[in-house]
Amino acid sequence: MKRVLGVGIYDAGYVAATDPFYVKWTGMLSAAYKKKDSGLTVCDEWLTFSKFKAWMEQQDWEGKSLMPILIPDSKVYSPESCCFIYTRVMRFMLDQSKNRGQLPVGVIWHKHHGIFHSKIAIDGKQTYLGNHHTVEEAFYSWLNRKRELAATLAEQETDPRIKSAIIAYYANFPIPDFSQYPTRAQLILEHGAPVWKVAEKKSTPKKVSQNALATEILEAALSRAKHSV
Repeated sequence: MKRVLGVGIYDAGYVAATDPFYVKWTGMLSAAYKKKDSGLTVCDEWLTFSKFKAWMEQQDWEGKSLMPILIPDSKVYSPESCCFIYTRVMRFMLDQSKNRGQLPVGVIWHKHHGIFHSKIAIDGKQTYLGNHHTVEEAFYSWLNRKRELAATLAEQETDPRIKSAIIAYYANFPIPDFSQYPTRAQLILEHGAPVWKVAEKKSTPKKVSQNALATEILEAALSRAKHSV
């Protein structure tokens, strides 16, 4: 028997480099064990190739990707938590909106405009959702749109388990502690003044006067000075 990544047991009697069952099995092992900080594991049963293959043969797997989405927040690949879903659904659920820095998913700080943007990935393309004056507003703009799209995707699924999992994933999506993120004034103070005409377009959901924002920036500056003493 052959060991794969030090944990998997390949017990088939044939060379399986291009075998779809072997490809899915090794892909799962790589996702869990190739990086030490993946946070994922594989159940004992599926560490053995033949047992994973027997399960996969009973599934609708062609053209789909394996994900542990049937149990909320599951980090374990197992028969109870896993199913095969279309790649477009997997990409939708794994969207983490690159380049957002330390902000929550879906939220980006636009230095030039001096405002928070919310964006969402749809079919691999970033779609702009709007300008927002707080991290919380931007995050909920992203989450509400995600929930709308999730409902549409779920309707296209034939497996009721997957339908429920997609809806539940966003219905129970973890809400961040917004107090840990910098305010708009703090970021403007850190990165410099924005172009006001752009930042205060009519398209913004809630106008904030320049005087009010200037006051907030001053308060942020005073707070920073106080803590640096």
